[in-house]
Amino acid sequence: MPPWPLIKQEMREVILTAYRHLLRPRHLTNLRDRRRQYSTATPLRSDNVEVKVGSGGYIALNIHHALANPNPNIILYLPKGPVPSDANLMPEDDLLSSLCISSGSTIVHVHYRLSADVQHQFPKPIHDVLAGYDWVLKHLAHGAVSNSGSPPSERAKNIGVYGELVGGGLAAMLALTESHIGRPGIKAAAVDNPILDWTFPDTVSNQDIEREEAEYDSSNVIGKKKHISKAKVSDSWTAFGKRSSIDANHLLSLRKSCFSNPEQYFDPFASPLLFFRTPGIDIPPEDPPSILLESSTPISAEGTATKRRKAHRKFPPMGSGLVLPNIRIGVVEDDLLQDQGVALADLMRRSIVMHERLLRRDVSSDPWDYNQVQVSAEIDRVNNEAEQRVQLVRKPGVGILGTKSAAERVKEMMQVGQWFRDVLR
Repeated sequence: MPPWPLIKQEMREVILTAYRHLLRPRHLTNLRDRRRQYSTATPLRSDNVEVKVGSGGYIALNIHHALANPNPNIILYLPKGPVPSDANLMPEDDLLSSLCISSGSTIVHVHYRLSADVQHQFPKPIHDVLAGYDWVLKHLAHGAVSNSGSPPSERAKNIGVYGELVGGGLAAMLALTESHIGRPGIKAAAVDNPILDWTFPDTVSNQDIEREEAEYDSSNVIGKKKHISKAKVSDSWTAFGKRSSIDANHLLSLRKSCFSNPEQYFDPFASPLLFFRTPGIDIPPEDPPSILLESSTPISAEGTATKRRKAHRKFPPMGSGLVLPNIRIGVVEDDLLQDQGVALADLMRRSIVMHERLLRRDVSSDPWDYNQVQVSAEIDRVNNEAEQRVQLVRKPGVGILGTKSAAERVKEMMQVGQWFRDVLR
């Protein structure tokens, strides 16, 4: 691994190159004008705010302003949480700068609290994130705070949220519960390697599971039967639980320290996948004292919960006023959390399809009265909408961290920022 100063210089060159080629103003056609534009770029300006969380103390918000944009949108940044990481990873401030520059948005770094301290266990980080989001809605989303000293804009700003690992699960929770029809809310979310279900597979079985896969099918819009396939498969937790840079033992230890009892990690606000389906197991009476991986497959502890069939749940609920936001889900191909990201993509796409089916029934007295051409066109339309709104990005690599250098990490964050720039217009 090269020394950090060399990595940092390489990372800066990557940012500058991406900024010049991806984000250059379209009206600057003269090369000399372009050079002048970037040579006089103003550094990012940051503010720090303390936000009261009910009667539970305060959290810090770091606000990084996109000075090149007079009316920027807003992205909440939720860090990865107390997860072990490679000491050679780049500083978080550099990631924030990459996201700010590439998205053209104001970045609000929410320092939610999560630790083994009983006062900072779940659901404390949920309350912290919601308090930070409420502050942003009140003080930033409608131009109450200007980033350049100019009068605040009347236009309500679009809001996105980004997170990875623990922060990825919290970002998914916020996006799913604060994306509203006809009023301000989360419009887009990007999550990388998110922890979306703390009821990890090792609490079910130490064998390859027989998985019932009810893959989303756009033909559901016109009432055809779901396709059900059964196959013996090895889930990603079993396959990569010992190979990841952050392995299953780390995540099991993290769960034990961050939740005071199992009932709390069966809460959909902590495990957002459970908004869309049942957990497939009963809540155990208590968290097993130790579940360690001594072999190539996870070992179940005595007294763990009984396995049950997973059932779909309707989300968003009818009449809730919620709508599914645009989302970009990044997963590493050879990682123990891969299945969770894939499951979220499949379940959200399925929800979009089912919602279209209900709309079709509401607007037509005879929803099956279509010729084959109309049916085919409708299937294509719904498929395309589901794929566009819910993007699954598979990244090569082994382990949760996936990337192998700071420069690669910057490139990934620049891609995330460009995606936010497109969807938050």
